[in-house]
Amino acid sequence: MLDIHLDNPGLMSGRGLRAAQREAARRELVRAQRMPDAHEAFGVQEASGVRALLPQGAIVDVDTGELDKAHLRQTVDAFIQALPPIPADIAARHPTAARLHDKLVASLRGIGTVAADDTRLRPDEVGLAIRDGFAKASRTATTLARYLDRDRVAGSGDRRDAMSYFLIAGLMTELKRTHLSAASTAVMDRYAEREAANLERVAPGISHGVSGTNVATSTDGSLTYSHSVGSATLSASGGRTMFTDDDRDIDFWNSYSIAVKGGIGGKIKKWAASITGQAAVSGGDVYLEHNDLRRLIKLISNHDANHSWITSAGPKTRKLVHGWENFRAVVSRFLGRNYVQSPGRPYFAADKKLEKGYNNTKTALLAMTLDEHLGAARPGAAFTDIVDAAYPAIGDTLRRRVGGDEPLPPATRRDVPFSAAYPDSIAAYRLMTLGAEGDLGNQTRGGTPLEAGGTFGLIGKADLMQFFLESANAPHQLMDPAYHKDFKSTLDIHRQLDALAIDPPPAELHLYATMRRSLGGADGLESLSDADRNLYGDAASIPAQFHEAIAHPSPEQLERAASQASRLEAMYLNFVEDGAQMLARPDKFMPSAARAQLKSARAEAFARLNEEVWGGAIPRRRRRRIRKSSWPAAMPR
Repeated sequence: MLDIHLDNPGLMSGRGLRAAQREAARRELVRAQRMPDAHEAFGVQEASGVRALLPQGAIVDVDTGELDKAHLRQTVDAFIQALPPIPADIAARHPTAARLHDKLVASLRGIGTVAADDTRLRPDEVGLAIRDGFAKASRTATTLARYLDRDRVAGSGDRRDAMSYFLIAGLMTELKRTHLSAASTAVMDRYAEREAANLERVAPGISHGVSGTNVATSTDGSLTYSHSVGSATLSASGGRTMFTDDDRDIDFWNSYSIAVKGGIGGKIKKWAASITGQAAVSGGDVYLEHNDLRRLIKLISNHDANHSWITSAGPKTRKLVHGWENFRAVVSRFLGRNYVQSPGRPYFAADKKLEKGYNNTKTALLAMTLDEHLGAARPGAAFTDIVDAAYPAIGDTLRRRVGGDEPLPPATRRDVPFSAAYPDSIAAYRLMTLGAEGDLGNQTRGGTPLEAGGTFGLIGKADLMQFFLESANAPHQLMDPAYHKDFKSTLDIHRQLDALAIDPPPAELHLYATMRRSLGGADGLESLSDADRNLYGDAASIPAQFHEAIAHPSPEQLERAASQASRLEAMYLNFVEDGAQMLARPDKFMPSAARAQLKSARAEAFARLNEEVWGGAIPRRRRRRIRKSSWPAAMPR
């Protein structure tokens, strides 16, 4: 009857129509409450009859780095359902435990609210807000775990409930790091746009590569001491310079200097003498070059973050640091400085901090440990299944892409590009100056009108300037003939490596030496045509592993190279997975059992890497001295 009246509103008065509409709305609300939410449609039915929620895909797109808000909301709901409940007896005797549990659920729901489709927050603000949400959930879970671990709450039991929430706190901490790393791209993009507009305002044309455009800032101070017979001055300064060179690249370097200057003077009989000397040392720790101003700004921001003594990315610290930067900018402009670096720098986007989030080894380990701890008592989906669906490991992604003959995803780091020259040392370039100046004079007073005078001076100065630059290109790029566009230059690099890889080769060149032996044939170079000699150089300059391929090219050589490429492909996939475990370090946010498990996994991963890649040449005690620069750029960091 209600449907008939609603379909024919002319049969009812206005008051009756409104009453029917209210009744229809009430029935629709009851029906909606009885039906599962729309976001619960991704659940899977378990044997117990409980609908276990699982996200439909990864939260961060591995190809674009974009955040999938729907998958994030699904993941949060799955985590809420999977939280172990507070035992009824503890909840009855200690209501604080129940309140903390509800607070943890509210913190997780807040993350889903931030990730709403109609949010007005910018992408960088969304990413940081999600990071803050998981940080809050971690703190709440830690508080709950400590409360459940009290003697008056747990009694003489095994305290399994406390351990469950200690593990959940560790898992939330890892997800906090994951989302900080995921947000870094949007944060860098936002700051680069603001700083590029700021630089263009004070130096028009710098963003377009107009030659000669520059921005330079400096700050200096000095201290002087003087006496009747002399004086001494100590001065120090620091500055930053950005300018556009003749080939339309934008260059950047920072500088610092310290100088000492002193002099003495007096009379030697009737002669007035003085001598002044100075010594100065100036230099800088970085030199960057790029043809895109915004990308150069990202490089500068990353360098500054790597040297920042403030590392916390928490909301209170961000507010304090950015507030100080705003205050300093206002004061600097008031004092007449034309250019001031834009406030709101991503000071927290340091490599060491972001590397933790790109490596989800500890996330998977904590989820697995949590499932083992809960056993069959878990109320929802397994934490391992949730993590695998929402935060897939890069190794699993690579194996799936390779197995399906799909293109590989780009490198994990998208927030910082490569630079043409990127040294980062205490003194990437340096200028040393030594100088001395002497003066000697006398004046003889004779009878009027005869007088005579004499002055002698000597000035000496010496300068030494040195630059130390590093190429940002990976070794496999330098060994590619397409890089030099010259076979002779490429073969020269191979000759240098061959000289270093003599038997037994060092650990770093074990794999190179193995491939060289596998690709080299039995036939040598008998004679070279003029065309080959013009292309490759004379026979003595061609490494032995290329002799057969040049002298007698054949399909068998291509098959041999393809076989070795397949071997390297499998080795690389293992390298990515084992390397991720090697780079994952235990910390205080992991329970002792999980730390011990991670330590064991790292030792096993190192043993496999050492044998397969380095030929067992690196003793275990030296593994801490392996520099991160030896890992490939595509490695999850």
